[in-house]
Amino acid sequence: MLRLAAAPGGPRAVWLGALLVVVAVSAVLVLLRPVLAPHEAQAALGLAATAQATPSTTASPAAQAPLALTGDSEGEEQEAADSPGLSAPPVARIDEMGIAHSDTAGDGTWRVAAALETPSTLRSGTHRYLLQVEGGTGIDADAIAPFVNAVLNDDRGWASVDDVSFEQVQDPAEADFTLNIATPATTDQLCAPLSTEGRWSCRQAATVNLNADRWNYLVPWFPDAETYRSYLVNHEVGHWLGRGHQRCPGEGLKAPTMMQQSGGLDRCLANAWPTQDGQPG
Repeated sequence: MLRLAAAPGGPRAVWLGALLVVVAVSAVLVLLRPVLAPHEAQAALGLAATAQATPSTTASPAAQAPLALTGDSEGEEQEAADSPGLSAPPVARIDEMGIAHSDTAGDGTWRVAAALETPSTLRSGTHRYLLQVEGGTGIDADAIAPFVNAVLNDDRGWASVDDVSFEQVQDPAEADFTLNIATPATTDQLCAPLSTEGRWSCRQAATVNLNADRWNYLVPWFPDAETYRSYLVNHEVGHWLGRGHQRCPGEGLKAPTMMQQSGGLDRCLANAWPTQDGQPG
């Protein structure tokens, strides 16, 4: 404990001495205080939270078996993957599976992508589809349309397996099915009574419903955005074509496209293409 010595000059000198001590102590406290403005402190906390929430690439228990769904449903911070037509969506929170969620809501509007040219490769049949994107997803329907069409008509995909072409139209009356990209809550509504839990995508009757969070944020066990988005399209369109779910055929082999890879890979490797199902990695 500090003690003040008696100062010559009487009470006035004692008072001045005490004042000097208070000023000195205050100066020390100021020097010791972390130099962080309020917004910098919040940023520091955010960095710590992000470090704790980094997704793990280890398959969760839910990834060891198909998701508990009776229909065609597929199954703390992360930035969205780059994509044509994708405006920067909010930084997402991470759930217990390492899956990212934006918690965004749709604005009640839909943007229908313009029709594309008829595929150049002539096949025995043609499936026509309409592509539309819900407002609030941060995704531009016209910008992603060429990618979706290229996936559907890729020789590694269903076009080759079933000898069919896929043509994107703009008139709903001409479409055999509709491919929706929607916010999680809207996807849940479109997929009901299937339980998509704000995470997954589905095929329901003549609609293929892709969860915008999966399109934007992917899943951590896929190697890149192109592979995952190709898988997402092929898996759900595969349901529309009549395919059911499959399991991993063996360790180190490419997963079947109709395996629920959004929920984990089990012992398999990520795969987007039906013609490569079960092949060695």
